[in-house]
Amino acid sequence: MTNRRIFGIVLNKMLSVFFSFFFRLLIGHAFADFAFQSDSMAKGKNRHSDPSKLPKNQKYTPYWPYWLAAHALIHGGIVVIST
Repeated sequence: MTNRRIFGIVLNKMLSVFFSFFFRLLIGHAFADFAFQSDSMAKGKNRHSDPSKLPKNQKYTPYWPYWLAAHALIHGGIVVIST
């Protein structure tokens, strides 16, 4: 085998591994943002949310860093599982 052929085989394998990881992380990100995120988390992690615009049955909690940290932990868990 020539050096050019070996380089092509190695490059092909590297690209295959890269796109496999990329696809898994992309799908995991979509699940973390849409399937595993509750409505209260989506609204609670916004630090600029106006409490007067919340539905009547939803209580306002000014602890947006906790919601944001919980969302980040969900994403971190997806990364650990998928890699």
